[in-house]
Amino acid sequence: WMTLGEWATAEELLQGVVARFGEEQAEEIAKLVLPKLGEALLMLDRPQEAAAVLQPLVDSKKATRRTAQTYGRALAGWAEYVPSTDDRPGQGQVHPGMGDEESLTAAVEVLRQLDGVAEKWTTDWFDFKFDMLYAFFVWSQLDSKNLEPVKSQLDFLSSPVNIGSTFEHELMPENLRQKYLWLRAQAR
Repeated sequence: WMTLGEWATAEELLQGVVARFGEEQAEEIAKLVLPKLGEALLMLDRPQEAAAVLQPLVDSKKATRRTAQTYGRALAGWAEYVPSTDDRPGQGQVHPGMGDEESLTAAVEVLRQLDGVAEKWTTDWFDFKFDMLYAFFVWSQLDSKNLEPVKSQLDFLSSPVNIGSTFEHELMPENLRQKYLWLRAQAR
C-alpha cells in the first residue's frame, strides 16, 4: 500500500500489526513495522504521531538512516517538488513538522549527523543535506540567525568549483535539484 501511496490504508494495516504482534515480537516490529508506520503517518501530515513512533528508535540508536531522516522531517517539516502538468515551472510544496524550538533543535542535530556520515556528493548526501538545510530554514522563521547556515551552504554547493548555480550533478535527481533551487529562492 505504501508503494501505491495509499497512506491511510498502510497506516491502518501497520497499526493492526503493531496491536496484534507488538508485545510478542517487539524487536521485529521495531525494526520492520514502526519505521513504515512513522513514514505513513508523516505522509498523512501527522508529524506529531510520526515523531512519537520514531523517536524511541532514534534515541535507542536502532533507526536506519532513512528512519532517522523521516524522524527529522517529522520534527522540522519537509518540502517536495511538485512538477507542473503544463508548460509552467513546478513548485515547492511544504509539509509542516512539529516546528517548535525544541523539535527544530533535535531535527537539525539528527539531520546534521546524517549529512556527516553519508558519502559526499552522493544522492543520499544531497538528500540528507537538503533536509538539514530545510530544517535550518524553518528554524530561521523563529530565529533569523539560523538562515545563515542555509545561505552559506547553498553558496558553497552552487559555487563553480562544486556543482554550479544550477545545482546539476549526475547523482542529484531532478526533483531534488528543483528543491535546492526552490530553497535558494526562499532563503534570499
